[in-house]
Amino acid sequence: MFDVGDQRPVLMTAAQEFPCIDTVHKSYWEPEGVALMKREGIGYDFSHRGLPPFWPRLKSNLKKAVFAVFPWELVVRVQNVFNLGMK
Repeated sequence: MFDVGDQRPVLMTAAQEFPCIDTVHKSYWEPEGVALMKREGIGYDFSHRGLPPFWPRLKSNLKKAVFAVFPWELVVRVQNVFNLGMK
């Protein structure tokens, strides 16, 4: 085992995946991450970063809805036709 100092190790196995929640994304707190930290009693500081502005949150939620409603293959096909995929 390697020395991780005072950091907690990340535990995983080849047979099991553990859930992961992004608490900070593009310099903003993620609402789901803040909710998790509140639930677990982990401190956070809004004085240096806040929640994302309205329009980026709306765009993100619309993307989540599209991926939840439509089959993955259709979404990828539309992205390819309109050159909207990851860049």
